[in-house]
Amino acid sequence: MGCGAVDGAAPPLTRGRGFDPGGTLSYIFNNFTGTKAFSQVVKEAKEAGYTEPDPRDDLSGTDVARKILTDIGFKCFRSLLSSVNLTEDLLFLCVIILARESSLDLELSDIPVQSLVPEPLRATVFADDFLHDLPKFDEELSKQRQVAEDEGEVSTLNL
Repeated sequence: MGCGAVDGAAPPLTRGRGFDPGGTLSYIFNNFTGTKAFSQVVKEAKEAGYTEPDPRDDLSGTDVARKILTDIGFKCFRSLLSSVNLTEDLLFLCVIILARESSLDLELSDIPVQSLVPEPLRATVFADDFLHDLPKFDEELSKQRQVAEDEGEVSTLNL
């Protein structure tokens, strides 16, 4: 999904390039190291004010996908957007509009996302119920973390 054809300024997107996921996920990735349960780390992040009122909004990965897409689009349209001061939401919309007008296929669904919300909890209506039930999945999430660590992977987002 390169965009050099648009203005010649941006390199093609390649695997292995790190991406900063932002406050919530950075906190979780830095603190879910095997010494605390996942649910405890999420609870601490919420208490510290890092999460949205419903932590699933952060853990779903959708916000990170938007940031990645905006980052890609900004690099593609750097010459048009660099002098404009926009909020993150407006920048995202501008990227999508410019991409479509330029026939550049940038869609949120193009960004692969693995949600950190266990499947059975995705349909939970209330955030408090989600937080109450999350500890039931600590063992499973700890195993996933350990497998990733054993395979030499780290809990960060890489493109």
